[in-house]
Amino acid sequence: MDFTSFSVFYPCLMEYFQASSAQVGWCLSIETFVTAILSIFSSRPIEIYGCRRPGVIGSFIFCLGIALTSQATNLTFVYLTYGIIAGFGASICGLTSSIIVQQRFQRNRGLVNGVAVMGFSLGGFVGPAVATVLIKYYSWSGAYLILSAIYAHRIAFALLFVTPPRYLAERTKKTTDSSRTDKDSILSITEYLRKTFDFSILCKKKLFTLFTGVLCVHIVIVTGYIQHCVSRAIHIGIAGDQAFWASSLVGISNTVSRIAVSVIGNLSCINRCLLFAFGLFVSVVSIIVLLLSPNLVGTMASAVIFGFTLGCTGTIHVVIAVDLVGVELLTRCLAVQAFIFGFFRLTAAPFIGWIYDVTHDYNVSFALLGCLGFVDGWIMLLVFVLQRRQKRRKKTEEVALEEETDHRKDRKRSPQKRPKQLPVVAVSASNHELSHC
Repeated sequence: MDFTSFSVFYPCLMEYFQASSAQVGWCLSIETFVTAILSIFSSRPIEIYGCRRPGVIGSFIFCLGIALTSQATNLTFVYLTYGIIAGFGASICGLTSSIIVQQRFQRNRGLVNGVAVMGFSLGGFVGPAVATVLIKYYSWSGAYLILSAIYAHRIAFALLFVTPPRYLAERTKKTTDSSRTDKDSILSITEYLRKTFDFSILCKKKLFTLFTGVLCVHIVIVTGYIQHCVSRAIHIGIAGDQAFWASSLVGISNTVSRIAVSVIGNLSCINRCLLFAFGLFVSVVSIIVLLLSPNLVGTMASAVIFGFTLGCTGTIHVVIAVDLVGVELLTRCLAVQAFIFGFFRLTAAPFIGWIYDVTHDYNVSFALLGCLGFVDGWIMLLVFVLQRRQKRRKKTEEVALEEETDHRKDRKRSPQKRPKQLPVVAVSASNHELSHC
């Protein structure tokens, strides 16, 4: 809800602070950057204490940052409150929300994850509409203050994050190991930082690394499109009240498509990597429609198609990570991914805004996003091919290992019979008697 509603605040902040598009774009970029970078620090407390306490603390900090943003008198203050404080809170509560779902359900993860992330879709639909009404009656500062109260409901939901029993033993062991390290080792802080910034998973899981690169490019596309679709609509002459519906239509289409993708992605005959690649190519189609139809109908149609893209990619990307690395390494992998994503989220919105400031034409910016989406889709197809090859190799090794195990069991059950010694003794005895004779 916060991510999509910022596109509504975008032109308001530009007008109020007399700032350029690139300068306002840094507000969201800093927030998403801090969210991503600090997620790697949040992973260790989640591994030790579970998801409930970090989720509550992160939700409170996020609400505090949004409330303080309403009192901003310049963009620097917004960078601090919205970018750093709210971003720090989002880094904690966002990671806990993704992990608790994968821990609670072992079967039908695709369907369950799709239902869970529908909250993001509903927020994307409701957020711009609510922000538009609040800005109209209470200005942008009053709208942020009211939204902070709405976001405070996250705290109540975070209290429901209960760690499954099968993970309690692992959590207790990690807590004990952490306490022993703090007492017995002077270099406990160094050890903590070493474990926090452990990126060895990228070397061990090559497909996961390639998939992370695909997501990095996709983040640039999503951030650039959502944050500038409203500004582009106003730029081509669409009224502000109608332009704000572009973000809402993305949320509506995203919500509907997530329901379908949740069911389809849970089928055993569907490869999720291939479905993800299909969603990337759909984003290219949405941008082509946007460029060829510079009017209200084309803008809204493009928003609907792009919402379907988010339904394909946003629903199953966590499940794909589970398929590639397993649920045991999910916390570490998501933290590493988020840390890398931060650098792309930091520059995406300002970069697209900078291109507009230079060319005074949003078509150049969106054409670049379309090219990135096309290349990204082909890279994801490569991940799909490599994953199938890896599965075949693994299946062949499992069959060979099973045959070898069965062969060993058969050898133990039926040992070779030794030749009888009685005939040999009899023959030797008879030979002895003959010699005496």
